[in-house]
Amino acid sequence: MPLVYNGMEVCDSAESTDPGLFEKIPILWGIGKRRPECARFYRKMIALRKGNRALRRGDVTWLENSEPQKVVSFLRTSAGEQTLVVVNTASERVKALLPQPRLQGWLDVTPDLSTDAVATPSVVGGQTLELGPWGFKVLKRP
Repeated sequence: MPLVYNGMEVCDSAESTDPGLFEKIPILWGIGKRRPECARFYRKMIALRKGNRALRRGDVTWLENSEPQKVVSFLRTSAGEQTLVVVNTASERVKALLPQPRLQGWLDVTPDLSTDAVATPSVVGGQTLELGPWGFKVLKRP
């Protein structure tokens, strides 16, 4: 289950001191008007999760990849639906080879976070995914 910390939904990046879990920190709600990309990000990610049973429920299989120090990859399966998530946890661009599953023909359903438009799924060909800094890909078996 994704976790949103205090203020993240409006890009309030105020940091607390350690231990910050029990501190009362006011959210700077006005930041959201200056940074509409945050609301767009959460709207699109919520829609992706709602429209994908495997992301809400199902089994998780952690997958090997060629960049284990930088990339996390896992497969979610539920009622015949399979969704693959690949996340770059590094601040640099990375190319990751995923030996399994065979990605040929999977649909890239990663939301386009740069616009409010709905992204058109594209077909994946090959076993290597290129991810920008902190980037991610969500693929779905058709």
